[in-house]
Amino acid sequence: MPPSKLEKFFKDLARNPDAPNSLYKRYLANPRQVMKDAGLEDDVINAVMAGDLTFLNGVLQGSNIICGTLVRS
Repeated sequence: MPPSKLEKFFKDLARNPDAPNSLYKRYLANPRQVMKDAGLEDDVINAVMAGDLTFLNGVLQGSNIICGTLVRS
């Protein structure tokens, strides 16, 4: 199965985050626009913005990405 747009976006987001003008840096500055530019659907963008992990994990089902929260003490 080919990777979903969201899976590809998350992998691209993790590549070279410290590079000048990296996708990660652009995402931090304007996440909604960067996701739109990547071709993500509005429902996916809204789920990312809202932190809807159930929805996102449904979209990513079958990939090697699992969305979760980090708990730090």
